[in-house]
Amino acid sequence: MISVAVVPELAGVRDPDRRILKVIVFMVGTGCGPGETYAVRVEDFNPSTNEVLVRAVEPGAGKTPARGRWVHLPPKAVALLGELPTGGRAFLKPDGQPFTLREFSGGQLSKQFRKLCEAASLGPDVVQYTLRHTWATWFSAQVGDHDLLLDRGGWAKSDTARKYRKKAPADLADRLYDHGWDFRARSGQ
Repeated sequence: MISVAVVPELAGVRDPDRRILKVIVFMVGTGCGPGETYAVRVEDFNPSTNEVLVRAVEPGAGKTPARGRWVHLPPKAVALLGELPTGGRAFLKPDGQPFTLREFSGGQLSKQFRKLCEAASLGPDVVQYTLRHTWATWFSAQVGDHDLLLDRGGWAKSDTARKYRKKAPADLADRLYDHGWDFRARSGQ
């Protein structure tokens, strides 16, 4: 999916500034849902720690008070995000306009996301919210700290986090490292 989003025109998607790539990378790198991602402001980034404040109190940004949290961007995600706007919303639509914040707002990129999925040979069951499940699985494979998964994912209940974390092969952590993804708090620890 990320490889396709790097060259979206091959999938028939007009996104010359790779703004959809930034959304995908942020979501898979942090576990944020679409509404949370669309609400993030550039001012919420802490570049010295690669952390981003996710505010759940903003309409469209989250569903429960537990969703307000600090998320950590792995170095690979930071590199793929590249430059962001100088202020305001961090993630913009392909036309450069901010997303409209509303509950269940992932549909704002659904057509372009579907085209990228098809070009990446991903089935119709893969939607933007699937990236939250992917993050939970990848994070668990590398970090293995269920309490930290709850905190970073913004889940108030342990059983909810377990539903997001999928079964994974024993070598998933190593395969992710081989592709440059490292979800530990500090690379090399």
